[in-house]
Amino acid sequence: MLLIPWCVILFATLPQTVRVGNWPLLWLGLDAAEALCAAVTLLLLLRRSPAAALSASVGAGLFFADGVFDIGTSLSVGGFTVSLLMAVCLEFPVGIAALWFAARALRERPLPSDNEVADDVSRSPSRGRAMGNRA
Repeated sequence: MLLIPWCVILFATLPQTVRVGNWPLLWLGLDAAEALCAAVTLLLLLRRSPAAALSASVGAGLFFADGVFDIGTSLSVGGFTVSLLMAVCLEFPVGIAALWFAARALRERPLPSDNEVADDVSRSPSRGRAMGNRA
């Protein structure tokens, strides 16, 4: 709810056009972040790590942002049809698939009980050092 007034303020005050330096570098950075998330997710899947759900969720957010920005930035410079097709046929479906995977992975893995979490913390090798003990 707190973001609604902020969105209204931004809509009313941001300029219609902005000149951006390093535009190709910004898009390259976004695409590189998407590729990195995909690679990390694959690596975590190969290791059967539950953290794959987290990296897939981050990747989904990046793909959704990419699609929205593709469409939004193409409105003023042309290429709207290509941007819309890329978003609808690639970026949004990949984002949806990543979220579906993350939700499925989290549903299939039961959450640890409080006792299991306490046992993990007590067995942690760093716990002794954090408490001032030297190992």
